Amino acid sequence: MHGIVPGKMRAETNISVNHSLPFKLNSAMTILNLGTGDHSAILQDWYTKAVASGLVTKTSNKASADIQESRSRELLDDIIRVTEKSFNKKFEIELKKRPSVVGDLDYAFTCKWEDIEAAFFAALGNDQSVDRHDNFVKEQYTLGGNTMEFIISEVDTTVD
Repeated sequence: MHGIVPGKMRAETNISVNHSLPFKLNSAMTILNLGTGDHSAILQDWYTKAVASGLVTKTSNKASADIQESRSRELLDDIIRVTEKSFNKKFEIELKKRPSVVGDLDYAFTCKWEDIEAAFFAALGNDQSVDRHDNFVKEQYTLGGNTMEFIISEVDTTVD
């Protein structure tokens, strides 16, 4: 199969769309304390729920999926509802900066799912991982008396 090992392939996820399905996201209030893998899982969950309820068009390429203008505010309101204020304000600012976002975020807008993802990661900031490790060391744990390798391993395991 053209050099691809079947074990590395995964089945395509098929999301069924039900426009009458209410759109409700799970709480992500600890988003700033989570690792990169958790951030990707949150975005995937948001995307799946948005497609299933018809807020985002179903396409084969997630990045090019369109946010439905008529329900765009519903998406933004729920993201604001489930995230910390310090995150969601930055998220809105970063979303406004995206050149492909058309319309007013206060009423209705259109954009691609990749704009949501880009604003998400921009709102987290480049130093988010550093801040998470710094807070861990300051607030939760004493590491004295151990080797440097053990300390690094312990911090990485606990923080991520």
